Amino acid sequence: EAELLVQTRMGGAQTEIAFAKRLLLEIHETSTFGSTDREINFAVDLLRRLGSSGSKKNYYQNHFLDLAATLKELREKRGVRNPRLMLQEANLIREWVMTAGHGLDSVVVEEHLDEVKNILEDALSVPNSNSMTRSFLLVELASTLASQARSIKSRNLAKALSWFDEARQSLNKARATN
Repeated sequence: EAELLVQTRMGGAQTEIAFAKRLLLEIHETSTFGSTDREINFAVDLLRRLGSSGSKKNYYQNHFLDLAATLKELREKRGVRNPRLMLQEANLIREWVMTAGHGLDSVVVEEHLDEVKNILEDALSVPNSNSMTRSFLLVELASTLASQARSIKSRNLAKALSWFDEARQSLNKARATN
C-alpha cells in the first residue's frame, strides 16, 4: 500500500527515471578530495539498481535507452569519460536490445549493438582503468559480440562465426586480466 502511494505521488517509472537522469547529469569527472570516486560509485550503484541487475528490471527496462542517452550526454557533452559509467551505458543499451530485440528491425538491432561495441572499445582505451573494470568491460564486449552474432546468424553465418570468435578472444583477455 505504501509503495502504491509513493508511485502515485512520484508518477511511476518515468518520473523516477527523469529524477535519476537529473542526478546523473550532475556527476563531475574532476573533483577534489576523492569526491569524484564517491560520485562515480553513487552513479554506478544507482544504475545497477535501475538496470538489468536491479530487483525491478522489468519495471525500468523500457527506460534503459533513456538512461544510456543520459550517460552518453555526460560522456560526450560534459567530458566524463569514466570506464565504469561507460560499462553501465553499454550494458543498458545491450540489455534493452536483448529485451526488445524480437520486435525490432534487424538494422536497428545491429546499429545499437555496434554502438555498444564502440562504447566498450572506447572505454578500454581509457588509460589507468583498474584490472577489475577492464575485465568487466571485456566480458561485456564478449556478450555484445555474441549478441551481434546471434542476431545475424541466419543472414550471415560467416560474420556470425567471426563475431563468436572475437567474443571468445575477449573472454580469454578478461580471464588473463583477472
